[in-house]
Amino acid sequence: MDGKESTLFLEWAAKKGYISVYKDPKEISKEFAKSRRKKPTPTLEEVENFFIEKGYKKEVAKRAFEYYSVAEWKDANGKQVRNWKQKMMGVWFKDENKRTKYAGYNKF
Repeated sequence: MDGKESTLFLEWAAKKGYISVYKDPKEISKEFAKSRRKKPTPTLEEVENFFIEKGYKKEVAKRAFEYYSVAEWKDANGKQVRNWKQKMMGVWFKDENKRTKYAGYNKF
């Protein structure tokens, strides 16, 4: 760890209450690394824009966003959603959720 990272690490450990003679420094380091890997969750607007870009309905994007938001971005098996775009494509991008075209305009 360089100087900046070790400072970040110490600040993080102090906030978590891990600076203690009873805690193994290796365990603290592992937890710190894990916390830095967490990806931020998307906003509703980001999810809606992604669905629209890919040709899917805005309402379905809102349902998908609400589904994962309520579950703290965990899937049906309780696992953390790591790549939200991949999850949306695999679960929510179905033919019945595609936008349809009527008389030259898109129905959202």
